[in-house]
Amino acid sequence: MKKTTRELLDALFMGTESLTKRLTTEEAEVEFSVALDLWGPESIPFGALFPQWQQLKAKIKPSDELWEFRMMFPRGDGVRGVKLVRRGKVIDTIGALWIPDPNTAPKKRSASRKKAVKRVKRQKPDVDQQDQK
Repeated sequence: MKKTTRELLDALFMGTESLTKRLTTEEAEVEFSVALDLWGPESIPFGALFPQWQQLKAKIKPSDELWEFRMMFPRGDGVRGVKLVRRGKVIDTIGALWIPDPNTAPKKRSASRKKAVKRVKRQKPDVDQQDQK
């Protein structure tokens, strides 16, 4: 059965497969700070997406986790951002299209490097046994 656009977007942004590392709120604000000339020389968390970041932060409960995510597309660009995870499920996402520097050629991976990447275990969000029932 063919997936709808909404199903594809949900799989892309609401899944936990792309999580790379757990972050605190402060770490996320530093990691994703952007300086916009329009708003002055100071960097602000998530740049033009700052209002959405404020909304996401308002949803955070003490047991929730913030996770960085990164998804690369075959053409070399991708999406990078933060996901709010509650009991192993993504509650909200904030991210933006990421385009690598065009002057930097992507490095080709050797066969041994590809195998090493497959062996690396990814971190998973914490899920309480009680929450799974």
